[in-house]
Amino acid sequence: MKRISTILCVLCVFVVQAEPLQFNRDIRPILSENCFACHGFDEKERKAKLRLDVSESAFKKSKDGTAPIVPGKPAESLVWQRIITSDPDDIMPPPESHKKLDDKKKAILKQRGRLTKSTGPSSHRRKPKGLALTNSFVQSSC
Repeated sequence: MKRISTILCVLCVFVVQAEPLQFNRDIRPILSENCFACHGFDEKERKAKLRLDVSESAFKKSKDGTAPIVPGKPAESLVWQRIITSDPDDIMPPPESHKKLDDKKKAILKQRGRLTKSTGPSSHRRKPKGLALTNSFVQSSC
């Protein structure tokens, strides 16, 4: 069974590579379903003072030089490391959330993480009036 899962994961990566990813179609639903409850706009619910819905927080380096998301380098991204770890104390989403990223979603996020800011949708798009939140994380890279 594990072998079939691995094969499916590899196939998903090829499918993801065949069609360019779009944040609103491919990435936002995954983050919204699995991440934004704890790492979104709601300051009262936010964990680890980390917002993944805005680039200023998602790409901000800490004092030790690490960043939640390093564009073009998923292996250096703390978010990716937390997604793929097997340690139940570190894995994201956490087990107590009862949310889980399947192999297909992980493949999509990893593919998105390989992109750089310049290969993602432009972060200089005009934002519609009335939007309080920035979508630059979504539009720049993962």
